[in-house]
Amino acid sequence: MSPYRTHILVLAVILLTAHTARCITVRLEAPQWVPLGGQALLRCRYSVQFTDLHMVAWFRDMKKIFTFIKGRRPAFTNHTVPGAEIDMSHSNEREVLLTNMDVNATGDFFCEVSTEVPSIYTKASDEVEITVYKPQRSPPRISGLETEYSPGQMINANCTSVDGHPAPSITWLLDEIPVDERQVVSWVQPVGSSVSGSSVSLVVQALDDNKDSREMKVTCVTSHPPYTGPLEYVDIQRQEITVSVMKPSETIDNTLESISSSSAAANAGAVLGCSARVLAVLVLSCLLRRA
Repeated sequence: MSPYRTHILVLAVILLTAHTARCITVRLEAPQWVPLGGQALLRCRYSVQFTDLHMVAWFRDMKKIFTFIKGRRPAFTNHTVPGAEIDMSHSNEREVLLTNMDVNATGDFFCEVSTEVPSIYTKASDEVEITVYKPQRSPPRISGLETEYSPGQMINANCTSVDGHPAPSITWLLDEIPVDERQVVSWVQPVGSSVSGSSVSLVVQALDDNKDSREMKVTCVTSHPPYTGPLEYVDIQRQEITVSVMKPSETIDNTLESISSSSAAANAGAVLGCSARVLAVLVLSCLLRRA
C-alpha cells in the first residue's frame, strides 16, 4: 500500500473515531441514598448499538466492580464490592444490582463503555455518589433554651443528634425560617461517629409596636440530605420548643411579681413561726401555774 493510501486510511479512522466519540452518550442512573441493608440498581444508559459494543464496566472509587465483555465466556465478571453483594441473576450488560449494602459500600460510582473495531473508543459516565445510611431512631435533643426572652437578648442553645449514620446534618429554624449559617457552629464528635451537634447564637428580634408579647418556635432538624425546606427526605427528625418573647417592662413586672410572691410566702412563714412560738410559751405557763 502506498504511503498516500496509508495516510488516507489513518485519517479516515481518526475521523470515524471522532464521529463515534461525538455520537456516544453514557450516563449512570443510581440512587444517591440507600438505607442500611437495602439495594441499589446501577443502570448504565448508553447510545452504542449491541453490534458495536465491546465492553461495559462499572466502577466504585475508580476500582472495577463488574464487567461485561461481548464474546467472552463467561461474558460477566464479578470483581466484588466492599460492603455489598452483586446479584448476578439481575445483572447484565445494561445494569448491575447491588444488595445487602452496608456503610462500607458508600462511594463514587460510574460506568464505562468501549466500542468494537475499527472505531475503538471508550467513554465513561459522570460519577454518582451513593451514600448508605442508618436511619435515625429518635428526635434530636435541644438544650440551653430559656422559657422567656426579651427583644435584643441573645439566644444560646445546643442541638445534638441521637443516632444515625453518617452523622446527620443539623439545621436550625426560627419560626420555620432557617437560621443564617454564620450564626451556627456545627461539629461531629468523635470523627466517624454517628452523633453530630450544633450550637446557635442569635439576637431576638424586636416586637411589633402594637404587641406586648409573642411566642417564638425554635426548631432543630436533623436530616439526610441537609434540610433545604419542606421537601421529601430519606431520613428526617426534628424537635421544636416554643419560647415567649416579651417587652422589657412585662419581663420586669413578671420578675417583680415573682419576687413579691416569694417575699409574701417568706413573711407568712415567719408570722406562722412566731405565732407557734408564742402559743408554746402560753401553754407552758398554764402548766406551771397548775403545778
